[in-house]
Amino acid sequence: MNKWEQLLKCLDNVYGFDNQVKSSFKKINQGFDNKSNEHIFIIEYRVMRSELSAKAVKRKKAKDAGELRRSNQVKVGQLIRDINNQANHQVLTGEPDSLTDPIRNDTIV
Repeated sequence: MNKWEQLLKCLDNVYGFDNQVKSSFKKINQGFDNKSNEHIFIIEYRVMRSELSAKAVKRKKAKDAGELRRSNQVKVGQLIRDINNQANHQVLTGEPDSLTDPIRNDTIV
């Protein structure tokens, strides 16, 4: 592996594109800064993303989190409906039923 391939691999690692189909870079400009006595190289780094890119993984995680949040909202909504139905039943009949914990479905003493 030559030094250019090592640089390309380092750029892939730094920017999180380890599993990409193709990446490349090219030198755009080169110069010297007389004030700081530094060589300056301007490069262009390009990456062709695959389906397993960092953005695709983030989108999938966000989608999964959204589905989990929606399923939790449904569970909470059902729990509230159960509590309200139980309270309405007690009010309408006038007789206190044995109180049950809707989460565990067992009697509270």
